[in-house]
Amino acid sequence: MKPLRLEMENFGPYEKQIIDFESFEESPLFLISGKTGSGKTTLFDAMCFALFGKTSGMDRQPEQMRSDFAEATEVTSVRLKLEHHGKIYSIMRQPKQFLAKKRGKGIRESNTKVELAFKMDDGKEKVLTKVSVVNLFLKDLLHLTAEQFTQIILLPQGKFRRFLTANSNDKENLLRELFGTFFYRQWSEDVQKRAKKVIRANEEQDQAIKTLQSQIKGLENRDIGQWLTEMNGRISDEELKVQKGNLDVKQQEEVIEKMVSDYHEKCQLHEDLIKIKELKKRHDSFNTQVVHINNLREKLLKLEWVEKNKDLFSSLDHSQHKSIKLEKMIDDMQKKLFQSKKVSIEKKKEQASLQRDAEKTNKLRVSLMKGKEQAELFKRVSVWSAKLTKSATKLHEESKKLENAQNECISIEETIKKEEEKLKKRETVNTGEVLLQQETTKLAERQKHLEDLDEIHAELLRKEAELFTLKNNLEKSNINYKCAQNLYTQLANDFALTQIQRLSQHLKPDTPCPVCGSRNHPLPAKVDETKEIAESEVEEAEENAKKSAGIYHSYKGEYQAKKNQYSIEETKYQEQSKRTIKEIIGFSEVEGGLAAVTSKLEQQRRDLLQQEKKLQNEQREIALATQKIKLMQKKKQQFQAEKEQAKINVHEFTIMYAQADTAVKQLTEQLPANFENLEELQINLKQQQTEISEYDAQVSEIQKEVERTTLEITAFETDIKNYRKQLEDEGKVKNQLSAKLELSIQNSGFKFEIDENFLRETLKELSKITEYRFEIKEYEERLLTIKTRIKQLTERTQNLEDPKLDEMEKKLTIEREKRDRLVDVVAKDKQIYYEDKSICERVSYLWNDQQRKLKELASWNQLAEVMNGKGKLKLSLERYVLRSYLSKVLLIANNHLARLSQGRYVFKLDRNNGTYATDTGLEINVFDDNSGKVRSVHTLSGGESFIAALALSLALGEVLQNVNGGANIEALFIDEGFGSLDEDALETALEALQTIEGSNRLFGIISHVGILRDKIPDQMRVLSNNGRSNIVYKHYF
Repeated sequence: MKPLRLEMENFGPYEKQIIDFESFEESPLFLISGKTGSGKTTLFDAMCFALFGKTSGMDRQPEQMRSDFAEATEVTSVRLKLEHHGKIYSIMRQPKQFLAKKRGKGIRESNTKVELAFKMDDGKEKVLTKVSVVNLFLKDLLHLTAEQFTQIILLPQGKFRRFLTANSNDKENLLRELFGTFFYRQWSEDVQKRAKKVIRANEEQDQAIKTLQSQIKGLENRDIGQWLTEMNGRISDEELKVQKGNLDVKQQEEVIEKMVSDYHEKCQLHEDLIKIKELKKRHDSFNTQVVHINNLREKLLKLEWVEKNKDLFSSLDHSQHKSIKLEKMIDDMQKKLFQSKKVSIEKKKEQASLQRDAEKTNKLRVSLMKGKEQAELFKRVSVWSAKLTKSATKLHEESKKLENAQNECISIEETIKKEEEKLKKRETVNTGEVLLQQETTKLAERQKHLEDLDEIHAELLRKEAELFTLKNNLEKSNINYKCAQNLYTQLANDFALTQIQRLSQHLKPDTPCPVCGSRNHPLPAKVDETKEIAESEVEEAEENAKKSAGIYHSYKGEYQAKKNQYSIEETKYQEQSKRTIKEIIGFSEVEGGLAAVTSKLEQQRRDLLQQEKKLQNEQREIALATQKIKLMQKKKQQFQAEKEQAKINVHEFTIMYAQADTAVKQLTEQLPANFENLEELQINLKQQQTEISEYDAQVSEIQKEVERTTLEITAFETDIKNYRKQLEDEGKVKNQLSAKLELSIQNSGFKFEIDENFLRETLKELSKITEYRFEIKEYEERLLTIKTRIKQLTERTQNLEDPKLDEMEKKLTIEREKRDRLVDVVAKDKQIYYEDKSICERVSYLWNDQQRKLKELASWNQLAEVMNGKGKLKLSLERYVLRSYLSKVLLIANNHLARLSQGRYVFKLDRNNGTYATDTGLEINVFDDNSGKVRSVHTLSGGESFIAALALSLALGEVLQNVNGGANIEALFIDEGFGSLDEDALETALEALQTIEGSNRLFGIISHVGILRDKIPDQMRVLSNNGRSNIVYKHYF
């Protein structure tokens, strides 16, 4: 992946900024410089946001990157154009932001937007706009996450210098972050937690066993095996006791069951005797209902006969009602006929009266026609009068417009002459603008020189602080070295004394002394008793003394190198300061130094700003005058066009006025003399129309009434005739039905008289036939049931006496109480048995499970020790994996280091075990070709440390790319670290960077070091002013 172009809009301190990485195609190495906080890191935030929707530092959300100065209508967006495997991709992202509404007032929330465009193999452009789809596409394309991309493309050089000299623990922390080996560490911690979990579980089980054992009395102070044996014997005895109790309860239950059976039989006999008495009483009560039942039977026979002749009864009743209804209808029709004939005579009289007024009405019709023609004349006069008034008004308006347009043209010409006088200053203003630009350029160059001096001074202060810290470390290491050396000397001396004293006692008499050669020592020296010193203590003290010496000499060499470098750079700073002061003031020495120069430059800047403001005001005045002249000329053209149009309109409206005036006069002469206006004529016409309409309405209404009454009379006469015919026919039907009914009564044998009341009451009672039948049947069935039941019970209780139930109940109660006492005893024995059995089984289970977990714990502890590096090797699983990665890094780093150090140094991974785990596994040494020996990286000077760290960081970037799916990143940015190099080392480092990976790879150096601006021709400078930043490109040589 190689960035080609980066566009930022309202992103961080950048309002509208384009970064053209293609401008560095000729030279792959370029410098990125700028003050702290100017926005250098924002460039990487923008690239990371475009690719992954996140910032490079991961400590700021994308929506927080929106510029504070952005207007509500301006969108925050980033667009990145990149090349990957020969194809061009364009990515645009917008974070979630609040913008002004497109319609109306207020603020709306705009969600995250993305657009990815690229050309497919067939040449067609493909555009993706869904966030999840774009993210997945880029992940598959680059094989990187946002965190991995940031680690690979941006190398913090100071971090890798600390990594170079750090112990194995600190190296492990950084490598874990880069290679993502958190899993191995977590795995090891999980194993450790698993072992602790087993320990806790074992302790809990042990406590549970003790708690359970304490619940059993009489078996205290016994081990688990003995306790389980005795508990099993006790449980067997309890089980036999429970079985015997259950047998006793069962026998007692059988006795009670036999007594209950006898009791139930006696109860049944007692109940049967009582029921016989009750049934005999009910049988006597049924005999009193015989009369009522016989009456129901007679009534039922009559109703059944009536039901059989129901249709005949209904037809006769219907015929009688129909005859009555027809007689009433005939009477009503005769009354209506009389009334209609009366109304018809009256309407015919009114019709004759209206016919006598017809001649008067016809005269009114003729007068109405003539009046309508006169009304039309009045309307035409009104129309032409309106046209006349309108023409007069328009003529006046157009005349006024013509006059106004003429006056405006004159005024505009005067204004144009005044504004043209202001334009004569333009040449003077242009000359002043050129001079101001020249002075501003000079001021900017001088300001830049001062900024360079400030950066160099800040770097000197930082190095001075480093020297102070290093000096303190040197003094502390010297003290530690002397203390360790003195301790070693004292221990070695004491050890030698104790050894000589101990060994001298074992010499045979006359044996030559191994020290002086004498066989006799008449006055041997008295050696005071000293503490026994072990040889391992002396060796450990010697090792500590060597380490302290190495640390002291390392600090001493580094301090001396940095001190010399600081002196050289301080001298350069003084010389450059004098040159800058002389260039600005005119002489090299000035009171107040750089502060006075800065004050003078500030005064010059204020003067230039004042001049610029004055020029801007004059330019604004000229621009306004130019704009006003154009506007006036445009207005003049508009008013001239209005003037010409007004002339044409005045002529047209003059002709229209004359035509309207003539028409009004001609029509006025034709108007009737007896009406003043149209309103009077229309009132007269309305009265005539009303009289005619009223007359026509009366004639029409009378005619309709005469016709209606004639039709009604005919209809009534026809209906009366039909109803009389129906009444005669219905009389014949009624006589036939009456004869049939009399014949049926004679045949039935019943003696009753049939009239209207009889028919009505009998027909109503027909619905009770079913009820009467059910009552009679129910009576008969219940009586039969009682007789049958009495017979059955009498046969079952024959010759048996009523039993004594109270005595039987008392005996049964005594036996049940005995049974309950036995049940209580057995229940208590069962509870004790089951509780003891449950406790025993639980203890047995916990004890067996505890033995299994102890075996498991041994395995987990052994695995935890191996994975966490607590064995002899002192190498954890994660550190073992990281050492493999580090070996690959050092293999590639040696290629870079050989080029950067001109073949002098080679990295060596120290595979020996250290004293502690903190210095085991990831220790790095260097082989020095000049001395032919391997030495610690702590002994490297400041410049040598930078070169080694640079080689290490470059190799780490390449290995990370390979580890992350072969990601191809053709851009690398190195952050700081060049300030510790002398001029030769800096030149070597820059030459090496220009040749690494060929010219197709971009290398950006992010640094404040001023000397790099003279060493690197292609530069990108970030300039900031009032919270806004912009990029300036410099290409020297």
